[in-house]
Amino acid sequence: MGLIVLLFQAILLAHGGLTTLGANTFSMAIAGPFLSYGIYKLCQKLNVNRKVAVFLAAFFGDLFTYCVTSLQLAMAYPSEAGAVGGCTRAVASSRMLLSMPVVMRMALWLATALMRS
Repeated sequence: MGLIVLLFQAILLAHGGLTTLGANTFSMAIAGPFLSYGIYKLCQKLNVNRKVAVFLAAFFGDLFTYCVTSLQLAMAYPSEAGAVGGCTRAVASSRMLLSMPVVMRMALWLATALMRS
C-alpha cells in the first residue's frame, strides 16, 4: 500500500521523484510502519489506554521515519569532517526540530480519528 501511495506521489505530484522511490519506500512504508506496529502491540500487552497507544505508535513511527531518512541522506552525502555520523547528527537534529509539530499533529489526529470509529 505504501509503495502505491509513494508512486502516486512521485509521478503525479512530483514530490520525491522516481529516483528516490526505493529510499522513500524503505523509510515511509517499511521502517516507520513496522516500528509503529511494534509499539502499538507492546502497549496492548502493557494494558495502555488505546488512545495513548495509538498516539505513541503514530508519534514514534513518524519520528523514526525522519531518523531513517536522515541516515539515508547521511549515507548518500557523507560530510568530510564527521563522515556518516557527523552528517547524520546534523541532518537528524534539524529534521527533528522542524518535524516535531507535524509529528505531534499527525499523531493526535490519528488517535482522535481512531477513537471516533
